Amino acid sequence: MIKKILHRVILFASLLGFFLVASKVISYYQTGANHKSVFLTPIALDNQAVNKTVWINNALAEDHPNIKYALTKDLNYAWTWLNKSLLYQTSSYLENYFHDDMINKIKSQQSEQIIPVNREIISHKLELLHLSLDKSVAVIKDHKCVFVQREIHDDSEVNFFTDSISYTAIFVFSDGIWKINNWISEVMTDTIYEQQKLIRENIILKEKLKAINSIRGINYYSQDHPWHYFWDSLDVDIIKSDFAIVKDLNLNTLRLFIPFQTFNQADKEKFYLAKLDDVLDIAEGKNLQVQLTLFDFPVGFTLDRYAAYESHLEQIVRHVKKHPALLAWNIKNEPDLDFEEHGQQAVLDWLAYFIDRLKVLDPEHPITTSWSKMEYLGILAEKLDFLSYHMYLEDSNWQNTLQDYKLAFHKPIVLEEFGVSTRQGLTNLLGKSESHQSDYIRNVITTAENNYTPWMLWTLYDFNQIPKAVFRSRPWIISKQSHFGLIRKDGSQKEIYHRLKDMLSK
Repeated sequence: MIKKILHRVILFASLLGFFLVASKVISYYQTGANHKSVFLTPIALDNQAVNKTVWINNALAEDHPNIKYALTKDLNYAWTWLNKSLLYQTSSYLENYFHDDMINKIKSQQSEQIIPVNREIISHKLELLHLSLDKSVAVIKDHKCVFVQREIHDDSEVNFFTDSISYTAIFVFSDGIWKINNWISEVMTDTIYEQQKLIRENIILKEKLKAINSIRGINYYSQDHPWHYFWDSLDVDIIKSDFAIVKDLNLNTLRLFIPFQTFNQADKEKFYLAKLDDVLDIAEGKNLQVQLTLFDFPVGFTLDRYAAYESHLEQIVRHVKKHPALLAWNIKNEPDLDFEEHGQQAVLDWLAYFIDRLKVLDPEHPITTSWSKMEYLGILAEKLDFLSYHMYLEDSNWQNTLQDYKLAFHKPIVLEEFGVSTRQGLTNLLGKSESHQSDYIRNVITTAENNYTPWMLWTLYDFNQIPKAVFRSRPWIISKQSHFGLIRKDGSQKEIYHRLKDMLSK
């Protein structure tokens, strides 16, 4: 009897403890975290600060690399806390990186600030102007501090804009930290947009745009390693063989994909860039031009990710832009599919910003983004050099709609993906035959060329494996995605292979 009572007491105590903990958890998520709690969260900025800060080298900076690094780190910490103070309208923790006079200036600005602001720094361009003999005072000039910003209205971020400022800052070394004692702002005379206008009118860009109109292409992954598997398992001999097949089909363009999370690994960036070089070299050897699709599978569109995305963009573009095989850039594949999860305006702000950045980084290659449906072609059309869309549903009137868009925008329009799956077995109850695939592709190509529309097929192979990370564990989707190719899993050629080769040889 005593044991039963003891068991009930223990059980009751356990349940009570559970409900107390659960109530605290529920309360936390219902009310939201205290704004000031964000200041208690540790932040690791060392690598990020180095990545987004460029120094103008002079004798003073070269003679004091440790001080230069410490200033880099502490400046970025200072900006981080300053930006948090604008967002949460508090001066908490500013004293760690600013002296009293600066804190008073910041408080004065906050008193005039009606709307909270979410601001993230993209980059700094610093110059060490002065260092005192006792190494306790430093003066730096930030020639160009680039930032992105949104206002907060009713817990929503709106009114995105990007800008840059220039300022000279006085640092005093105190308690092991370089604190900002004062800074003087200056007016910036050049902006991203002015740079872009100055350098986008060139002969190479015009020649590349002419080449867009002659695209007869294909979206490419190797048969055994599509999507996430491609770059890690890339085999040069397979690429050579596959590109020979593409050339034998009388195609002239390949579309390849650069997944953000694969290439954005600091310890592996040279490894993947070397593989990219191999692929482009092989394409050049086969006289094939390449459109590279950037930012495949990004990890979000929030402002705090912009600096990492910009670093990634600069790394890829500066490495590749002079390669003879490069025809054009696609900034992002099917961004409209991100509207629901991430918010349409956040995605469009992101696209507009990185299109502008790409134009500055590479003024000689045309830029597009590809929409999953033709109806989105007008979005950001004024920023893009040519327009791209995908078509997988059969539409007998698509060419008339396409002509309307051509008249409206006066830019090349590329049918960048189209095709038909020929999946077999139980999942093919409503599927299409290889004969239907052949007729459909042949009719689309004929219509496209009659309307002077460049095109790219999806895709060369039926794939032997499909990554669940892309299509989840849905067998009917995986089966469908496995059978869009011109070549079957066993290496034999479908009907469309021979009809396509015959069509394009004329």
